[in-house]
Amino acid sequence: MKKLLTLCLLAMLGSGLMAQENPSTEELSTLQQKVFFYYVYTDLNEASKQVLEEKAALLLKYPTLKLQINGYSCSTLSKKAQKISEKRALAVKDFFLKKGVSADRMSLSSFGDSQPSLAKDTEYAKIKNRRVEFQLL
Repeated sequence: MKKLLTLCLLAMLGSGLMAQENPSTEELSTLQQKVFFYYVYTDLNEASKQVLEEKAALLLKYPTLKLQINGYSCSTLSKKAQKISEKRALAVKDFFLKKGVSADRMSLSSFGDSQPSLAKDTEYAKIKNRRVEFQLL
């Protein structure tokens, strides 16, 4: 009897009957959480990795979700801002690829310092502008 129940559960999982179709509001909020970077760095810091771990788990849980990854930079080094924002978006994509998220579920864009989150020229604003944002497609 136990074996039959196990087989029935496996069949239901395989057919998608037990899979949750859509993420909850809390899960959607996690998917839209930004990650931030230090100064001109493009490497992921530990705080960003923790956020991305949660996102990767959700992307694997919901295999139909697609994500737009948008990289940004602050205006400190405006000549290099575009390249830095590209590398930040790519670092996030590479992280997801290593976690098993398919490349065809991700799109990349980079905006350099052209779309600041905060338009002020303060250190706090610069910190908030060194980011990657996410949008569900």
